[in-house]
Amino acid sequence: MSCGRRSATASSAVTIVWQSARGTNSRAGHEPDFLPRAALTAPRLAELAALDDAGFRALFAGTSVKRTGRDRFLRNVLIAIGNVPQPSRELVAAVLRALDDPSPLVRGAAVWAFGRIAGADDLAAEADARLKHESDAAVSMEWRRLAPTYAASVPPEPPT
Repeated sequence: MSCGRRSATASSAVTIVWQSARGTNSRAGHEPDFLPRAALTAPRLAELAALDDAGFRALFAGTSVKRTGRDRFLRNVLIAIGNVPQPSRELVAAVLRALDDPSPLVRGAAVWAFGRIAGADDLAAEADARLKHESDAAVSMEWRRLAPTYAASVPPEPPT
């Protein structure tokens, strides 16, 4: 899995959330049916990253966001998290939880986001622990792609 043009995709995630919160029908005016739902007016990335399928369907029922699907939506949320300049502990914890998601698409995006927001020591520890057990080739590739990032910060072992 390659997330490729991540900044454009991250802005897509923000756009999807913004559109769902604001509504995109300019002719809607102040019709109650077209006003944003209170739950979507200021969504928090950590809460969105924690959505399971039932939670996603409940939150976005009746919206165009539901057509995106939970896995692709969470991928976009994780890319947005990876682009946060100074992520909070809450966002780091959300990404760590997403590393265990059943969907390889979500896990791959979580690996990328974790590589952007985690410290080198945390990144090396997670990569060492998770790469051994990862069953999806694309997610494994994301972990390997991060190897230069954390390997450069780890001093070489002294010769024996």
